[in-house]
Amino acid sequence: MLLSASIVTYTAATGPAGELATYLASIGTRVLLIRHPLPGYFKSNRGGRAMGSEAIMVSEDGEWSLARFEAFERLPLLLRLVCHFLLSIIWMLWFGWGNSIAVGAGNINALAASVARCLGAVDKAVFFAIDFAPIRFGSYALDHLYLLIEWLASVSCNVVWNLSPAMPIARRERINLPWKWAAPDLVVPMGAHLLHANLADVLLRRATYPLVGYMGVLNPNSGVDLLIEAMRFVQEQISDAQLVVIGTGSEDKKLVNMCSNYLNNKSFVFTGFIDDHRKLEEMLAGAWVGVAPYRDDVSSFSRYADPGKVKAYLCLGLPVVMTSVPPIAKAIGAQECGIVTAADARDLADAIILLLKEADVRASMERRAFQFGTTFSWPRVFEKALNETFEAQSA
Repeated sequence: MLLSASIVTYTAATGPAGELATYLASIGTRVLLIRHPLPGYFKSNRGGRAMGSEAIMVSEDGEWSLARFEAFERLPLLLRLVCHFLLSIIWMLWFGWGNSIAVGAGNINALAASVARCLGAVDKAVFFAIDFAPIRFGSYALDHLYLLIEWLASVSCNVVWNLSPAMPIARRERINLPWKWAAPDLVVPMGAHLLHANLADVLLRRATYPLVGYMGVLNPNSGVDLLIEAMRFVQEQISDAQLVVIGTGSEDKKLVNMCSNYLNNKSFVFTGFIDDHRKLEEMLAGAWVGVAPYRDDVSSFSRYADPGKVKAYLCLGLPVVMTSVPPIAKAIGAQECGIVTAADARDLADAIILLLKEADVRASMERRAFQFGTTFSWPRVFEKALNETFEAQSA
């Protein structure tokens, strides 16, 4: 059992790093969680006060703040990232001395974990690669700086956790990283909260009317505009079909206006951001279908990522309708727990209509989706990842 661990992350909401901290604390590990505000999300919901970097101790008994620092959040982006990097190292040296493992979510945090290991604060450093995009910023200088940090993190850490098998392949091709130089790669997929022990409990929460669900960020690559266009075609055949959109982002106002123009009156709901994952997933459990309509774009993370929304749908027994962009689409098709379509509104609509109209098809996919989803519960994901990490290091 791990006695202690440090985890460093950028966050605007609960993500894999936060779930890892919760899991480790549940098995008796003393956890130092260092959280920096994600660039662009440094305003809190509490009166617009700037959110700062925070060092939090997490244990079975709860969590408490050890230190907080807000002075960096008005600095230019690059200078702010450097300050966060140095602060992470200082806090790991100060609070986390002697920790068994340090996990950096994202390349710059992984590099900080590696430096802390070199300084003796931790025994092992893990690069938790939660995203990757060959062209991230659209700027030659920034993209090459990003790839340099990716290279340094990949060669200096003891092991790399990748959200999908596509990530290490794309990374090595893009940064010309020889396999012999890189740390061992493991696939550590996105998990989800398995809130119900059996499918029957979930089905009791289904809406009495045809409800299509979407959960996630509302940005141009998320494809929610495609879903809204598709819902227009769906409502031509199923007039009482409704749409619930859970999440927020840069496109939310545009998408609400689009729904007002395209869809039947009062047939859609935008909930905004829901912080409580239990409340979020209980609301999502009312849907008949979960949709992940990603657009394909060379700068999109989705080509290499493992979307959390798909795992949430599966754990709620929702048949998944999704485009073929993320790697998980192949498994959804192979497991017959959803329908994979082109990034086209008509194709999405046809798949949604089939599942809303054909109860037998939907019921069969619900069973397979729930069964597949149980393999992605967070405790199961992290237990396997930690076992494989220490096996890789002892080999």
